[in-house]
This record gives sequence, structure tokens and C-alpha cells, in this order.
Amino acid sequence: MSKWTQEKREQMKEKVRSVLISEKPNASKYELAKILNIDQKTALKLKKEIIKENIKRISEQKVNEEIGKLEDEADQLALECWRVIDSDMDKVKKTKNGQPIEVEVLIPTRDKLNAIRTLRDIRTKLFDIKLGAGVFSRKLGEPETGKTLTQEERGLIKEAIELDYGKPKPEPEPELTK
Repeated sequence: MSKWTQEKREQMKEKVRSVLISEKPNASKYELAKILNIDQKTALKLKKEIIKENIKRISEQKVNEEIGKLEDEADQLALECWRVIDSDMDKVKKTKNGQPIEVEVLIPTRDKLNAIRTLRDIRTKLFDIKLGAGVFSRKLGEPETGKTLTQEERGLIKEAIELDYGKPKPEPEPELTK
């Protein structure tokens, strides 16, 4: 297997995957080696890689599905928060003489502020969840390489370095008189 190029290796992996999917899902390393005319150790290595890739892919799908559910719930909660923020009055069900009635009440400022805080918290928590799940990636502390400054940028930097910020100008030396 070490003699193969990366392209050949990927082709063989696809062949192993094809055998496992269409012909023999539980094929042993011996059966794979015989069907594909390759070494048994190589067949086993390729099979293990495929299994590992499948597990990772399925795991990522489950995470994405759960994140999707959380986003849907967050959207519903956000709609309710915006309803509170945008409205001045709210209908509340009360009972009067044993009969249910709807009464309009003023929405307190405290409730509007809580709705705004809730919106902020939802967005922050959802972002943190996505970041933790690897939806986003951070490149903190990694300098970008291959970027060069233009001649104009270099000139500006040189001028800035040559400026004497905050240093008093040297006073001319007094002339000596004889």
C-alpha cells in the first residue's frame, strides 16, 4: 500500500467501499483481498479507514441535525420575544364571575428588557454551540503568510517610524561670544 500514490489509494478505498456497500457488507479482510486482488493487510487497513470515515460522517450529521433543532427552537423563542418588544399591549385571559374573559394589559418595560436580554442570550449561546461543534473555525494566533506589503504601504510605515512622536525638538545651541 505504501507504493501507491494518493490517487491510487483513494481509488482502492472507493473499490473497497463499493464491495462493502453492494456485494458483501460484512466482508472480511480475506474476502476483500480476494475480490480486489490486494494484500490482506492492505484490505484491512482500507476497510478500517472507511469505517472510521463513516462513523465521523454520521456523527457530524447527527450534530448538524441537533443544531438545526436548536435553531428552530431559538427562532420560535425569538419570534415571541419580538412580539413582546414590538407590542405595547397584551391580551391576558382572566376569569370574572366564573367566566373566562380576555383583558388587554400594558406590557411592562421590565418584560421588554427581559425579551431583549433573552434575544441576546439566544444568539450568544447558539453561536457558542456552533463554535463548539466545529461549524466555525478560529485562526487565532496564526499569522497569514504569503502576504506582502505594497510599495505605498512600506513607504507609509517607514514615514511613521521616522516621525518623532512626543520628543521635544532639540534647541539650537547658543553661540559662544568672545
